Amino acid sequence: FELSGVNTYTGPTTVSDGTLVVNGQLGNTAVSVAALATLAGTGTIGGSVTVNGLLTPGNSPGVLTLGSLTLGGTAAFELGTGSVRGTDYDGVTITSPGGLVYGGTLDLAFSGLVADNTTYDLFSFTGASTGSFGGVISSGAYPGTWTNMGGGSWQLTSGTQVATFNQATGDLVIVPEPTTMVAGLATVGLAVIMLRRRRAA
Repeated sequence: FELSGVNTYTGPTTVSDGTLVVNGQLGNTAVSVAALATLAGTGTIGGSVTVNGLLTPGNSPGVLTLGSLTLGGTAAFELGTGSVRGTDYDGVTITSPGGLVYGGTLDLAFSGLVADNTTYDLFSFTGASTGSFGGVISSGAYPGTWTNMGGGSWQLTSGTQVATFNQATGDLVIVPEPTTMVAGLATVGLAVIMLRRRRAA
C-alpha cells in the first residue's frame, strides 16, 4: 500500500503484513510495523514509529523522515558509490530530540567500492540515541559480519579499507586500513630519503 499526499489522520496505525510505502505526509500518528511487515518510502511520519519487521527507507534510494524511531527488526540500507544522501544512498531522519532507539539488525547493501574517507549519514538525529543493534551485516562490495567494537561502534575490514558504523553519530565511515596507510607513508618517506641522497651526491 502506498501513502501519498498530505494525510491529517492521527489515530494509531498498525502494519501487520505486507508493505506500507509512505511517499507523502502522515500526521502525528503512532505507527507500528509487525514482524512480517515492511515500512518504506521517502515521505514523513510525524509521530512515533516502532519497527519489529523491516525498515527500508527510500525508493531505492531515498530518505524517510520520522518523528521518532524504535528499531527491533531489520533496518536495511542501499548504499551507492556517491556521497549524496537520498540520491546515492538511503537515510533516515529523526525529528524529535533523543528519538532514536537502536535494536535488531542493521543490513547494509553496497553497490560498489567507494573512495577512502567516504561518510554515509545513515541516521540523522539530535540528542542522544539509546539501545544498540544486535548485529550488523553487509553484502555487495563489502560483504561480511561486522565486529562489535564496544561503545556503539561496529567495524568491518575489507581489502585495504575499514568501514565503521558509530551509533552515537549514526554515521558510517570508510577509511584506509591502517597498515595500508603506514605502508604508503613508508614509501613516501623512502622516496624523500632517496631524493636527498641523490642531491647530496
